[in-house]
Amino acid sequence: MKILALSLFSITMVGCAHRIDPASVSSVNVYTTRDAKIPGKYNLIIDDNIKSITKEIKMSSHACSAHTYPMAVGDPLTQSIRNATRSAFEQASEVSNSGAPLADFSGSIFYRLEDFQTRLSCNQSFWAINCTATTEIGMNVVVKDNSGKVLVNTAANSSRSAEGEAGSMCDKAGNLAGESFTKATKEVLERLLERVSNAKL
Repeated sequence: MKILALSLFSITMVGCAHRIDPASVSSVNVYTTRDAKIPGKYNLIIDDNIKSITKEIKMSSHACSAHTYPMAVGDPLTQSIRNATRSAFEQASEVSNSGAPLADFSGSIFYRLEDFQTRLSCNQSFWAINCTATTEIGMNVVVKDNSGKVLVNTAANSSRSAEGEAGSMCDKAGNLAGESFTKATKEVLERLLERVSNAKL
């Protein structure tokens, strides 16, 4: 038994990087008083600070502390915003921050990331290493009409966690970080789009 415990401990001290590729959110549940999607043709503008974000998560506990967890966040977060917005708006076509708006458009939707943090902590028990990952996301969305008048300006935050075992080489801990990211992304987008959908647009 002593040998087994020492073996588990030594595994946690052999460091390497476990890349995390979190899943995007394909759909959201938006509670609204509307009978249908928000009508009209909108420009969808996702700030560059969302598209370019990356994160290297370091373990905050002693167990698995030799490992790092680089997480590619920009693409899944951007795709999640696209999917969620198009589930609430009749037509939302993406343009770049500096790109020309669509002709004959009803307005524009702007997304900006205000906060993003992921924490990962593991505890060594006798038989396994148990981990908890928590992701916090804060996001702002502004909807303007075609004259530039602000119709909606709202922000939302979400904090979601995932728990499980680290795996024999602490590789599964990264999966928990990805799971908590996807959960937090879904929740923050649902909160934002619920407020937008129930506004007078």
